[in-house]
Amino acid sequence: QSYSLLAPYKDKIRNDWLKIHTPFVPTDDDAVYIHVRRTDYLGDDLSPERNCQATTLDEYAACLERFPDVRRSYIVTDDCNDPFIGELEDMLVEDFKHTVIVGVGTWDEDWLTLASCKNLIMSQSTFSFWAAFLGRPTKIACPVFPGTFWGNGYRQEKCDKYPNLEVTDDPGKEWIWVRE
Repeated sequence: QSYSLLAPYKDKIRNDWLKIHTPFVPTDDDAVYIHVRRTDYLGDDLSPERNCQATTLDEYAACLERFPDVRRSYIVTDDCNDPFIGELEDMLVEDFKHTVIVGVGTWDEDWLTLASCKNLIMSQSTFSFWAAFLGRPTKIACPVFPGTFWGNGYRQEKCDKYPNLEVTDDPGKEWIWVRE
């Protein structure tokens, strides 16, 4: 999972190989869409040396600070029954004064929603990376905190052990790699 391997083929990937043929879905341009991956990113046996782990409230808060004018959030998640979703909603309402909507869709509806939005907070997941990369988001924040799986690979050009999907050459899109 290295952007340096994708970069030379960026236009072919977007326009020939993986072009989205399904129409985009209507989204709220004045909101931020937050991908919250939970199910397989939880558990006692997960290690940031080998696995992505669920993004924390503090990591989402650091990403949300990159969207100071936004007052609405849409949560796109693989488990809306996880108690963490309620904690995230509370944080969004209390700390950021957001109106919050939790989406309940199938995996393909969720992916298309992420690909259709303007403002996106990714999780450390290729699911949301590919939605951001192939889709319409123009401002994308991704938590890559030190000690996390993606954080361990951040800015490492040649690293077989960790992902580095930092997009550095994408005019028209603002990729924000949040480290603190």
